[in-house]
Amino acid sequence: MSPQLMVAAPRLLAALRKARACIQLDRTALADCAMRPDGSIEEDQRPALAEYDEVLAEIDAAIAEAGGR
Repeated sequence: MSPQLMVAAPRLLAALRKARACIQLDRTALADCAMRPDGSIEEDQRPALAEYDEVLAEIDAAIAEAGGR
């Protein structure tokens, strides 16, 4: 790992955590809008929610790999 990356790592991790929180808020808002009164999710919104879930899982894995969480 380059010295520059080592120096930047804490700041990058903090920025990734903030980005994750924003993405989670967007995902929650989409899910709330896509939810029917019976609690089911509109079919046409499922792919977008799955994409959010995939990105969030990748971020969580990166944070865990970096020793955060």
